[in-house]
Amino acid sequence: FFFFFFFFKQKTAYEIGVRLVGSEMCIRDRYMGYVCDGDLVAEFAKYDQKRKEGGKLVQSEMFHRLETTGRISKSKLVVDVGYEQFLGPEMFFHPEFVTNEWSMPLDEVIDNAIQSSPIDTRRRLYDNIVLSGGSTLVRGFDTRLQKGIEARVKERYDKFAKISHEKVKPITVNVLQNMAQRFAVWFGGSFLATNPNFDRLVHKREEYQEVGPAIARYNPVFSVGM
Repeated sequence: FFFFFFFFKQKTAYEIGVRLVGSEMCIRDRYMGYVCDGDLVAEFAKYDQKRKEGGKLVQSEMFHRLETTGRISKSKLVVDVGYEQFLGPEMFFHPEFVTNEWSMPLDEVIDNAIQSSPIDTRRRLYDNIVLSGGSTLVRGFDTRLQKGIEARVKERYDKFAKISHEKVKPITVNVLQNMAQRFAVWFGGSFLATNPNFDRLVHKREEYQEVGPAIARYNPVFSVGM
């Protein structure tokens, strides 16, 4: 959500970042970033449409302006927030917008993870995809993610039905939001840390140095090799 930081000097960008990330009034929460339906051209067009006001053409109301004060310099900082409202969350579905090293969208990552799981667990996993983390709170995130996964599941289902000529029970995809979504990961970590057997559930530094990275393939929580 902070792509626009790079339009400013490094110091100014740092001040805005500290000010906003550490505050409840961050860009994401204040200006309701959202996930578009996938048609980026149409979304850009909404912002580029100007309206007449007093005989003049003025900028679309889709743009917002944030005014705050730098914690270090105490100077006034002004940021115009526009396309970033939908381009920020779009990185989950078009990561190539951010880096040329990764092009797999989140719905494909999740689909691949479930397909690599034991076949008798896949239906339950598709039916219980739980969101966690502040970035998943963006408006429309769950809907876009569910549509993406459903499209992949349906394509695979249709291919199988065509080849086998068998009628198979459709797979239900359910992307779930929850009350603890913003801090779900921290809740889970803190719950695990309070477990009396926590010392036996973690890999110690000495063990890592002895075994190496391969030790991460074994999860003491489930007591099975991964």
